[in-house]
Amino acid sequence: IYEWGMASVQISSDVLTYQGSEGYNNYFSLGITPQWIYRHKDFIFATGFNMDFQGGKHVTHPMQFSPECSISYLPDNRFQALFTLNGGREVNTFSRLHELSPYWESREQVRPTYTFMNAHLEGGVRIIEGLHLHLGGGYKILGDALFESRMDTLGTTYTGITNHKAQVAILDAALSYTHKDLVTISAKGTYHHWMLKGDQALLARAPQLKIDVDARVRIIPKLYAYTDLLMVTFADTQIAARERSIIDWSLGANYALNRHFSFFLDAHNLLNRRYSYYTGYPAQGFNILAGAIMKF
Repeated sequence: IYEWGMASVQISSDVLTYQGSEGYNNYFSLGITPQWIYRHKDFIFATGFNMDFQGGKHVTHPMQFSPECSISYLPDNRFQALFTLNGGREVNTFSRLHELSPYWESREQVRPTYTFMNAHLEGGVRIIEGLHLHLGGGYKILGDALFESRMDTLGTTYTGITNHKAQVAILDAALSYTHKDLVTISAKGTYHHWMLKGDQALLARAPQLKIDVDARVRIIPKLYAYTDLLMVTFADTQIAARERSIIDWSLGANYALNRHFSFFLDAHNLLNRRYSYYTGYPAQGFNILAGAIMKF
């Protein structure tokens, strides 16, 4: 069975107005993504492109293009493979920057990040019932990517935000196991190799290796125990030791009294490590949090 035709046309737009923000200019963007799809047995091939237009004062690239393609192979529920080649614009609004760091600061307008190419190949296989393995790798070419740095102003520390061109190669792997509603265990790892021309200090908070291991076990009906171990290292080895890596191990339990009420007890940073999620702002040491959740 062959199928070929128009799959979709996506249209997105953003209008940003900065009132009272000195140094920030208003602008708008419009993105159009036509895409065609081809199907044959276990293969699905989609091809298209992103056409991104931006208008406003001091806009340097009013029109940009990037690919939007994918090839997937899904023979059965035991194995799957996917290759994607895409790109596009991501508007760096105040809300997105606040998600990056609540303490961000920039002395100039933060430009949108444009992905000229994001090529990624991934595959997954079910080894046995409940046990899945995922492997992947990719390469990105970024224009005006976001980088964090430490900024000290009048005795106050902020997370400085800077735009810079970059390229990055990525390798990732994941292994997970689930047995009914009794046990869920997963381990994920991602390695980044950054290629950056210019100030290498911009890599101070760029992740190099990230490993996340978590588990959830049902002790008795309605009572679950869970744990999570997060380890992150950053690409710039010249920064201070406390800023160079994150090791956060947490442990907790949750009891659901009924569908409306539940109680929890969480212990964070069990190793009492000194590290920072945000530049210049140390995370809490060992701490315990208990509480109740009510749902309507």
